[in-house]
Amino acid sequence: MRNALLVTGLVLAAAASASAAPVTFDTAATPAGTTYSQPAFLPGDVLFTENGTVVRGLNFTQGNFSAFNSAFIEPAGGSFPTRAMGLNNVQVRFDFTGLGFTVTQASFEYFDFGGSENLGVNGAYVELANLDLAPAFINGVAVSVVAPQGNTPGLVTFTSLAGISSIQVGGQEFVMDTVRAIPTPGALGLLGLGGLLAARRRRA
Repeated sequence: MRNALLVTGLVLAAAASASAAPVTFDTAATPAGTTYSQPAFLPGDVLFTENGTVVRGLNFTQGNFSAFNSAFIEPAGGSFPTRAMGLNNVQVRFDFTGLGFTVTQASFEYFDFGGSENLGVNGAYVELANLDLAPAFINGVAVSVVAPQGNTPGLVTFTSLAGISSIQVGGQEFVMDTVRAIPTPGALGLLGLGGLLAARRRRA
């Protein structure tokens, strides 16, 4: 029975860890060369789902300008060593509500090759000339931006103990990769521990 409890805990912990896997655009759902644009996709449509994160396309805006042009999957060896997502006058939203845990930190890597950006969290966004001009808070969520340096991508990080249900970004000549959703510290371990305790109660 002790071995069974250990296996139960390991299985649950592994399942929880899988739920926290990043969106890397490297799965079968996002083959290189795929383009998400009208008329096949419209603003608000689900583009794909990877590791429990639902990705939607949204209008890109700057002042009176609004467009839904295209998001596309770059092949490996483009801006990033592996496949990545390029944005051309479009926003994408990453919805974490189906992951099964409260996300308290989310991040993505990026390269910006020109144009303006949109950046948002939990359904609200701001229009920016460059991401490194982002405010310290958007919609009550802390925002940190480290700009790209040479071949090293930039990093945008959102942090909120109250929870992050979604993040979004839009660009004009923009490439992104490795979207991470991180739970409250210790949450994944607690999920595994919960499985062990439940098994012990059933044994009793």
